[in-house]
Amino acid sequence: QSRESKTVMGRSFKDIDMEALTEMILRSDLVDFNLPESLDECVTLYNDTLREFLDIVAPEIPRVLPQKDRPIWYTLVCQAAKRNRRKAERWYRRVLKQSCDGKVLCAALTKLRQANAEASLTIRK
Repeated sequence: QSRESKTVMGRSFKDIDMEALTEMILRSDLVDFNLPESLDECVTLYNDTLREFLDIVAPEIPRVLPQKDRPIWYTLVCQAAKRNRRKAERWYRRVLKQSCDGKVLCAALTKLRQANAEASLTIRK
């Protein structure tokens, strides 16, 4: 039993003609020195102009996403354990980039191992 599918709008940025987009931007009002003085008007001008160009080079396409029911065993506890594991992995990567100090690295590894152990135990229950 699966739920209804969901339709979302998205753009494909893979095949954008960057030269054409650059030309459009260069010929637009965005490069004028006579921009509005109000910040809100500037933001509106940028948003509207860039959205107009994106609609030309990468139009929005509707995509259908199937909505599946969760397996019975995948509870909120499993979801929380998985989230904590990913959080620990992100923390580990950030710490690893900041410092290669042995103590900091050891603490990061310990935290990552604890998150992995919690996730494994939760899923096995």
